[in-house]
Order: sequence, then structure tokens, then C-alpha cells
Amino acid sequence: MGTSAYRIIFVVGASLMGVSFLGGAAHAVLTRHRLPELGAGPLSEGTERLEAGDLAGATREFRLAAAIHPAEPRVLIRLARTLEKAGDLRGADDAYARLQRVRPLSAEGPAGRARMLLRAGRVDEAAPLAARAVQLEPNNPEALVCLAEVRLEQNRHSDAAIAYARALQLQPGNAEVHNHLGIAYALQGRYDQAIEQFKAALAISAGEQFRANLLRAQQERTRAAAAAAPPPAGTPP
Repeated sequence: MGTSAYRIIFVVGASLMGVSFLGGAAHAVLTRHRLPELGAGPLSEGTERLEAGDLAGATREFRLAAAIHPAEPRVLIRLARTLEKAGDLRGADDAYARLQRVRPLSAEGPAGRARMLLRAGRVDEAAPLAARAVQLEPNNPEALVCLAEVRLEQNRHSDAAIAYARALQLQPGNAEVHNHLGIAYALQGRYDQAIEQFKAALAISAGEQFRANLLRAQQERTRAAAAAAPPPAGTPP
């Protein structure tokens, strides 16, 4: 069963790309070690607007901050993630590309660009960027999840499962990653492992999509077992 057909049956759930997985960690990095000149003005105002849910206002302030500090990674990260959250894929890709030029040895830029391309359906273009992000930072959970998403779309289900599992080892407790890992296992016919992951997702969050996927995986396991069972004695060929 291909990925596209499987997605009709199994519920992928929330996007794992970037904001949902490590948004809180990124926020902590951005606010914990501010340079004095970044502690006030548009960056501070943009952060307040973002926390208030005003994406348009936050984007405006972060754009202004990026104009004032065009090579400051923390400003570019905040701008890129806000644009990503707002669904401005082109704007976010531009901000991540600028970040990649400023910090060429960081996974943040290529991983962010890969997510934007993946969301735009440009899987082949996203693949080398996602691989580069993991090459730069092999223990970065966000980069690993990004690579796993690409591999899932490429029908490389075993590779996707390896990357999801590694991300969970590094940062446990994400229900959506358990859900996606379960899907990657189920696509390989590894239903026992898929069921284990869907149960793990349910233990963290009572999402209806996790329950639906668990039920479907159990049904698929039963169907696969029945198909593999030898016919009863005396059954005509």
C-alpha cells in the first residue's frame, strides 16, 4: 500500500514540521541570551505580539528587526518561524535561506527550507536539504523529523521509521512523532510495532486520530494474519 493510499485510511494528524515539534525550545533560545541591542524595540514588540496571537503584527515587527539586524541569527529564526506559522511559505523560505547563509553550519536553515518545500509538494527539492540538516546536526530532533517526513513522502518507510525513532530517543514524549512512527511501521507491515506507537501516542494525548489509527492497525494485523494462515485441512485448492 502506497503512502497516498495509506493516508486515506490512517490519520496523519498535526504537522510535525518545525513549529509544532521544537517551537518552545526555539523560543527559549531566542529569549534567554539576547544581545543588549536586541532586548528592546521591534524584536521585543514582535515577541509580545506573537505571544498575544497577533501573527500579522509579529511578522511586521520581526521584518523591521531583520532590516535593522540583517545578519542576526536570532532575528532571522524568529522571522522565519513566524512566517512559517502564518503559512507564508515563500517568505519563510527566504528567511531560512538568509539564515543558512549567516549560519552555514547550523541545521536550522536547511531544515526550515526543506519543510517549506515539502509543504509546497516539492519533495525532490526538499530531500537534499533535509539530509544536509541531519548531516550538520545528527542529534537535532527537529532535523531528524524533517528528514523522516521527506522519507515518508518518498515511500522510504524504513528510513522514515529510523529517523522518527531517533528523534524520539533524543526528545521523548511527542505524541505526533509516535503517531507518524506508527504510520511508518504500518506501511512496512510491522503492525505490532505500529500498534505500540499508536498506544504510546494515546498515553500522551487522547487524540481521536491516534485512536483511529490504533484501531485500523489492529484490523490490518488481523487481516494480514488471516491471509497468511494455512487453509483448513480438506479445503479444495
